[in-house]
Amino acid sequence: LEDLMLDLMYHLPAQRKLREFVVTAEMIHTREINWSLLEKAG
Repeated sequence: LEDLMLDLMYHLPAQRKLREFVVTAEMIHTREINWSLLEKAG
């Protein structure tokens, strides 16, 4: 979880249009951020 949050801390501020991002259980289990969801949300 800490590694995911660290990645998000550096990547999310660049996403100006993004207002909310949800860390899912799947992301925690796979230890990967689903960037395709991020692109769709923004």
